[in-house]
Amino acid sequence: MRGRTFFPTAIALVGLLSLSAPSLATTRQAPSQDASTGPLTVVKYGLPVSTPTLDTVGVWFGIDQGFCKDQGLDVQPTGYGRATSIRAMLSGDADIIEIDSGSAMLAYNSGAPLTFINMPIPGALDVIIANPSITSVDQAAGKKWATSGPGSQGEVFAKVLLQRHNIDPNSVTFVPVGSPPDRARALLAGQIDITTMTTATSPEILDAIAGGQLNQIGTIAAEIPDYVNVFDATTPNFITDHPDIVQKFVNCELQGYRWAAENPDEAAQVAANHIEGSTTDLTKAGIERMVNEHIWNLNSFTTEQVGNAITFLTDSGLVKGETKPEDVTNTTFADAAVAQFGQFTPPGQSPEPPASSAPESAAPSGSTAP
Repeated sequence: MRGRTFFPTAIALVGLLSLSAPSLATTRQAPSQDASTGPLTVVKYGLPVSTPTLDTVGVWFGIDQGFCKDQGLDVQPTGYGRATSIRAMLSGDADIIEIDSGSAMLAYNSGAPLTFINMPIPGALDVIIANPSITSVDQAAGKKWATSGPGSQGEVFAKVLLQRHNIDPNSVTFVPVGSPPDRARALLAGQIDITTMTTATSPEILDAIAGGQLNQIGTIAAEIPDYVNVFDATTPNFITDHPDIVQKFVNCELQGYRWAAENPDEAAQVAANHIEGSTTDLTKAGIERMVNEHIWNLNSFTTEQVGNAITFLTDSGLVKGETKPEDVTNTTFADAAVAQFGQFTPPGQSPEPPASSAPESAAPSGSTAP
C-alpha cells in the first residue's frame, strides 16, 4: 500500500456524498451454502489495491482457514483503489473496507460518513533504502530523496524522518520518480540517493540489498512508531442496521491474523497464493516481520490510538481540519472479539497490556455495540 497520494481522495468524493446506498436487506443471503450450517451471509469487503499485496492479503487468512464460514459469513474481497473503495462503501457496493488512515480522514473531513471498527495493521512495512555510502538518515542533508510524487505518503515519511533526525527538509531535494521498482532502478543508477518503499515481496530489490548495491538503513515501523496505517471502516448506518455482521467479521478477521502469527509457514502459502509473483520464502519473511515488529495488531484498539493517527496526519500536513477521534471510532466490536477469544501474545513475545476499552460515551452516533 505504498506510494499513494492522499489529496485526490477528497476530490474523488465530490458528488458521492449525496448517494444513497441501496437496501442491504436483499443482499445479505449468499447463494453459497455449507451443508451443515445452511446459507452464509455475504460480506462485501473492499481492498484499497487492485491486486493483493502483503499488507492487504490478511483477510484471506480468515477466509481460507474457514474462520469466516464458521461465523456464518461469506466474505467476498474486491480490489479497488483507495478513492474507489470509499466510493464503494458510500454506495453500498462494499459493506466494510480496508483503508489507510490518511485517505479515510480526508474522506471524513470532506463529509463522508465512516467509522473505524478495527485496526488490523497499525504499522507500516516500508523500509528506508539508500546508496551504499549512506548508513543513516543523519547523512541525508544535501541528498536527493525519491518519492512517488508530491504529497505522497513517501514524501510525508521523508519529511517526518528528516525532522526527527534534526535535518531541515529544505536541505534535501525531493525527486518524484514513481513506483518502488522505478525508485530502486534510480537508486542503482545513481540518479537519487535515498527513498522509502516496501521491499518484502520484491526479489529484485531484496537481491540488490543482499548484494550490497543498496543499503537498508531503517524501517518506518521503528523510526515512526506513532504512524498508524490501516483501519477497517464502514458507515454508521451499516453498524446500526447490521451490528451482528460487523461483529462476526471482526471476529473472523482477528482469528485469521492470529492463526497466521502462530502458523507462519502455512500463512506464507496462503499469502503467496493470492499475491502475484511472490514466493512463500518472501511472504513468510514478511509475515514474521509484521508479527515481530508489531505491524499487525492482534488484539483490540483504542480511541487514543485513533487520536494519535489524526494528530500525526495533521502535524505532517497530510490532512486539514479538526476531528475528534471519538467521532470516527467504535472499538466495541474489537473489544468484544478479544473478550471472547482472549488477549493474544504471539509465539516468543511477552504479553502486552490490554487495550483500554473505549468508554461508552465515545461510541459514534448511530453505532451499536454488539
